[in-house]
Amino acid sequence: MRVAQGLALTTLELTTISFVVVFLVTSFCWRFKPSDISSTLTLHANTDINIIREQHCPYPSQEWHETPLDFVCDDVSFCAVHWHYYTEILRKMHIPMFSRPMTAKPRDRIVSDNFPITDLKADCIATPVLLAFGSMFMLAWNFHFPSPVEHLLWRIASIYNLVFTVIGGLHAGYCDKILLPREYKRRMVLPLSTVKTSTNPSRQRSCLRNLAAKLRNIDPYRNPKREVPLRVLFPTSVLCAAYCVGRAYVLTEDFIGLRSLPASAFQTVSWSDYVPHL
Repeated sequence: MRVAQGLALTTLELTTISFVVVFLVTSFCWRFKPSDISSTLTLHANTDINIIREQHCPYPSQEWHETPLDFVCDDVSFCAVHWHYYTEILRKMHIPMFSRPMTAKPRDRIVSDNFPITDLKADCIATPVLLAFGSMFMLAWNFHFPSPVEHLLWRIASIYNLVFTVIGGLHAGYCDKILLPREYKRRMVLPLSTVKTSTNPSRQRSCLRNLAAKLRNIDPYRNPKREVPLRVLFPTSVLCAAYCVGRAYVLTEDFIGLRSLPASAFQTVSWSDYVPHL
């Protein structure tokens, strides 16, 4: 309405609109999410768990990490492996910001930071929403800014936000559907993070391989679902780091930009133009 009446829109209002769009779509997707669960239900199996694993688990000799029935749902999610990787780094730095670690084995609760593999329906819903969210800041291309430098930085941040949405989305989709499941199945056949030995390995090469094996999986329990190939980890980390810088600037500019606004930014919408007799 403000734009229709020629009134200035602030970047803070634009950022708020972008979050509202995501919030509304998230609420729609969660409309059937149960909210009255207050107790657990224990299921007792008539068959010994070891027999179940012998008969149905593709790799019964492999150690289980979360529950003995890990093989029932062995999907590897792009978001999940990176989320656990980065939160584990924060824990090692003694900055447990997001979630408390799961120490019980088998698990005695459902973790809140769970990122399952999305299906085609979810992808079809998420794609236009993410594109809308990623391009939202481009609408402020010709907004008023306190200084030319801030204007230029906003344009750079908004361009990268859109580029990150497109390139990052394609990268995540490829890793989610193809690369990570393939690497997980390959790793389950071999010992976790094994180092390939050659007939005459040099000490330097051996050290590099050991370092790469440690970097791929920093989970304290060496869960193979937490292993991230370095060719996935490095580009993802670079993309996300640049995105965090851009988002930090957008949020900062939302507030520091309030120090200099056009006069029309302080005017209210004349709702009587749209709703008669209001």
